[in-house]
Amino acid sequence: MLNHHVIDATWDGDRGRWYLKIKNLETGHVIDWCNFMIHASGILNHWKWPDILGLKSFRGQLIHGAAWPDSADYHGKRVAVLGCGSSGIQIVPTIQPDVEQLVNFIRTST
Repeated sequence: MLNHHVIDATWDGDRGRWYLKIKNLETGHVIDWCNFMIHASGILNHWKWPDILGLKSFRGQLIHGAAWPDSADYHGKRVAVLGCGSSGIQIVPTIQPDVEQLVNFIRTST
């Protein structure tokens, strides 16, 4: 269903279902419900670099987790991974056996 915008999704625990308020961009509002809701809005389609002082002057290779090239060569290199979100927790154990040194920078402890 293209050309729709999700306005609201509310969980009804008593009935065990989601109530959805969706705007059909051509015909107006639609209200529907479902038992399972999968969030697949593609938020990484519009990724951006973080605002970090000195990032633009860094002379090493920069790779964003949302745009990981198949040709990335990190073997034997010193690598810093910024963040521990869903991409970070997949990247770190994948590249760790092949890098010389790996440091994972995380904003706050849990």
